[in-house]
Amino acid sequence: ALHSFDVLKLSNNHFTGYYPQWMQSKPPNIITLDISCNRLCLPAPLWCSSSSVAADGSCDTQRCTQKPGYCEEGAILDLFYDALDGPSWSGSDGWSPRSPAAPCMRQGVSCSGGNNVTGIALIKNNLGGTIPASLLQLPELKSLDLSFNFIIGIDSNFSSPTHNITTLNLENNLLSGEIPTFFSSFPSLQHIDLSHNLYSTMPLALPTSLVSLDLSYNRIRHELNLLLFYGLYNGAYIDWSNNPNITGSLPDSIGQLIHDPSGRYAVKHIDLSSTSLSGTLPSSLHLIDSLEYFNLSSTKVAGTIPAFPRSLKVLDLSFSSISGSIPKLGDASYNLTKLHLNSVPNLIGTLPLSLTNITTLKEIHLSGCGLVGTIPEAYNVFRDIPVLDLSFNRLASPIPLFINEYDDDDDESNTGRTNILDIRCNNFCVPLPRWCAGDFCAPCPDVTPPACTPDTAPKGTKQQNQTPTQPTASVEVWKVLVGVLVGAAAILVGSMLTFKYYTVRKARRSKKIELEEQKRSLFLTKVIRKNRIGQGAFGTVYKGQWQGCPVAMKTMTSSTVAASTTPSPSSSSPSSSSMSTSSSLHAASRS
Repeated sequence: ALHSFDVLKLSNNHFTGYYPQWMQSKPPNIITLDISCNRLCLPAPLWCSSSSVAADGSCDTQRCTQKPGYCEEGAILDLFYDALDGPSWSGSDGWSPRSPAAPCMRQGVSCSGGNNVTGIALIKNNLGGTIPASLLQLPELKSLDLSFNFIIGIDSNFSSPTHNITTLNLENNLLSGEIPTFFSSFPSLQHIDLSHNLYSTMPLALPTSLVSLDLSYNRIRHELNLLLFYGLYNGAYIDWSNNPNITGSLPDSIGQLIHDPSGRYAVKHIDLSSTSLSGTLPSSLHLIDSLEYFNLSSTKVAGTIPAFPRSLKVLDLSFSSISGSIPKLGDASYNLTKLHLNSVPNLIGTLPLSLTNITTLKEIHLSGCGLVGTIPEAYNVFRDIPVLDLSFNRLASPIPLFINEYDDDDDESNTGRTNILDIRCNNFCVPLPRWCAGDFCAPCPDVTPPACTPDTAPKGTKQQNQTPTQPTASVEVWKVLVGVLVGAAAILVGSMLTFKYYTVRKARRSKKIELEEQKRSLFLTKVIRKNRIGQGAFGTVYKGQWQGCPVAMKTMTSSTVAASTTPSPSSSSPSSSSMSTSSSLHAASRS
């Protein structure tokens, strides 16, 4: 009903959102309309001008300073707060609708020198809901990091062919379904991280400016093909790992596809590990001369290892079906720092000497590869690298000098030695180097290692060159004597404990009997003395019962009984007091 007024002045309020539908065209009755100095989203209706309020039907929307074409930034952040369940956030300093702070003073918001919002980072902040499209009306927003939250969706209108956002990180949320295609509308978007979500399909289109795309740990079901790489050749970082339903194989022409001598479209990182990829490794990989990281571990990829470019720093083909021998992977001009070929049982051959020419190697993982032969003495160059893992192979003795002296305390120069040297579960003869008492050198539990011969015995340390001597007769006698003494001591201690136990038990039993006698005597004293009938030669006489018949009874002490020439036949046990009956009185009473 507002459009029926002639004059409508709504300036200097806190109206937010977009212009209502009835205001998109000039209301016929309104002569003056003033909606300036609010928080409405621009652009204003086309019939409105930015002139002062006048009687000619114009409207003033721009008298207060605003950036043309965008909502006031505080209002945009308020909408963002409401859309993502702001009251439940773990931290929301400055975001409360009751007393909102300036945009640049709110938690997680960064700004440029001109006080425009350039970044929002609310990591692990318990956000939930759908990201609103209005966020794109922040004109200077470059980075949005909402990782490790509970976001379930992105507004379908979240796209802009003119916006300059460069980084979008939505890692570890609850996003599912198809990866949105509107990401391709952003002309400057370089980094997309959608890892650890529930997406099920690959994106059909991607920004041409893309530098990194992380889709790892999703539920993507897709067959890898050459066409898919056409939108990714600009990407320097490709991580689609841990998506078990990605199938297919690497295209044979992948090297030509993403090779760019100018370096403008350089690809540095390819990680397709823990997928269901199969086939063989393309021979064209060496053409990607910008490649630094290549990981196809835990896949079904087979065949031999091809040549790689000099730029490669990390190669990981562990737990794959690669076969053949380890080829020459480079020389001094190569930059390889980490080689992972763990648990590749189809590899054959010996340890390659060519690895010693690569001076940049820091980690060598060749565990469980079925390698044979010996460890070359030239591997001494790896003495000080952080990791040298040659375990679970079929390597044999002799063990090279640098391993024998690995933990030689006499060698003061051995201060930067290898952090991890693992040579366990091989076919080395015994005795092993003296430092091999630990888990990193021991033979496999179910294998009996062979005895060393003069040709295979460890060399290089004085202790290891000595043949183990048999124990002498005096040593054997001493061992027997010690055993006898220990046994005698055990018997003596056992006897003493047994005697102590029975002594304590007997004392406790005697005490218990004594207490019972005292209680019995007290009972007789209380009960019998109530029936006094006279005085006899040995004391007072009482009325009582004996085997169901009435009798005369008296009490006597132990000393009295002992002094009697004719003891009573019914005298009690020797205690502090006893009960006795006279045979003559007993007979008289019966008659």
